[in-house]
Amino acid sequence: QGTLLVSGWIRHLVQGLHAGHNMAAVSRALGTVCCAVSTIFSGSLVLASSKPVDRNCGDVQDIFLGVNASAQFSDLPAHSASCTISAKMSTSGNLCSKRFGKDLALCFGNSCHEAGDANPRIIGWQKPAGQTALTVTNLHKSLCSLWVQNFAYCCRPAKVSKVELPDIDGSDADIAEDNVLV
Repeated sequence: QGTLLVSGWIRHLVQGLHAGHNMAAVSRALGTVCCAVSTIFSGSLVLASSKPVDRNCGDVQDIFLGVNASAQFSDLPAHSASCTISAKMSTSGNLCSKRFGKDLALCFGNSCHEAGDANPRIIGWQKPAGQTALTVTNLHKSLCSLWVQNFAYCCRPAKVSKVELPDIDGSDADIAEDNVLV
């Protein structure tokens, strides 16, 4: 919805330039478009394509998290499980080109992973029994939204000898040994 609005504004701006409208009007229109784009990427509007979908041990997905926002995935097994989580992130918003602080929290109820880094690759994290949801939270309290790209999670209750991580960096998929007994 937001992208359609911005693309309409851009189309009118280009038509105005071709029609020879005065530059002051074009400048005001350009300011409106820039403001709208900034608003969309700062999290005021969440793009429909970034809606989180439950995909335990499924395909990767991209998720947009506005400032201090979270997404919840509620398709985990009820018993304890060994989990693998991977993602690649980028920030958006004013003053967010430089990284500062932790970006992301990953939690099963009150049990949170310590990572918080820009590109988590967690293997063999033990999910407590009874927790059936994974919550992913943007730790930025102001300014920065997060694009969580190629997000994948897999929690399995049985012993897993090998876990294949999705290819997020252009190399072949990584294979990690995980000999955790549940």
